[in-house]
Amino acid sequence: FIADAARARGILTIGVGDGGNEIGCGVIGEAARDIQPYGRRCQCPCQGGIITLTETDILVMASVSNWGAYGIAAAIAGRSSANPRAGTSIARAPTAWIARG
Repeated sequence: FIADAARARGILTIGVGDGGNEIGCGVIGEAARDIQPYGRRCQCPCQGGIITLTETDILVMASVSNWGAYGIAAAIAGRSSANPRAGTSIARAPTAWIARG
């Protein structure tokens, strides 16, 4: 589990969820198990529920997890010197961030 290993090493982890089964939703596990119809007991043979156990340092919940991730990317791009207003395209922004360390 990459998120668990990163947290053990002190690396910031961010999860983006929409239904409780995504990485990071473990931080709200009990509440999600109570709210989600199959949170405590799923329909598969394990009967263990669909809520993940994996926690992250930050959890962003969204109605659609991809949209939550887009929001994070937009916020980072907006605060970065590698943003469209500074003359660097969003497509090249990750490369610029990596180059800066």
